[in-house]
Amino acid sequence: MTGLVVAVSGKLRSGKTSLSQQLSHQLGWPRVAFGDYVRAAVAAEGGDPTCRRVLQDYGLRRIEADVVDFCRCVLGQIKYDYHTNLIVDGVRHKTALESIQQLCMPMQTRLVYIKCADEIRFERANHLRIDDNIFSRQDQHPVEVESGYVLQSMASLVADCEDEQTSVVRTIIENIRQWSRE
Repeated sequence: MTGLVVAVSGKLRSGKTSLSQQLSHQLGWPRVAFGDYVRAAVAAEGGDPTCRRVLQDYGLRRIEADVVDFCRCVLGQIKYDYHTNLIVDGVRHKTALESIQQLCMPMQTRLVYIKCADEIRFERANHLRIDDNIFSRQDQHPVEVESGYVLQSMASLVADCEDEQTSVVRTIIENIRQWSRE
């Protein structure tokens, strides 16, 4: 039997990372994250891994240059085989999702999209002392464009971040158990 890949997507500050970390912990599954890979790669090149614009520009360059290689590098952060379940955090492009599906075959890949109202995302940004204008520019960066309607329409599950986080995690885990039986 092959494993299951659960990719997690959503807009900036939707809660992707905390949810994927909780899923990884509760399920005992390994987790890789585009954000972790990009921050490490930017730092290795001498860039500022705390600057969102630098990270977004790096990710966009990698997607445009060779999306399959980029995804291979992200997946390469851990050792896994086709019998190991896996969580992939931070999918922001249709082509990245398709590349993950291709690279992980014969594993089944399912996308979970974290839907979050703009007011909540802006509130989270303000809590981190990110200026509204800066957050709006970050949100409109080309790397973020597909993390709205495109990926949401491709999702096997759309989870609402307005629900209590433990409830969202429980719903995702219930769906994962169902997908594992298919």
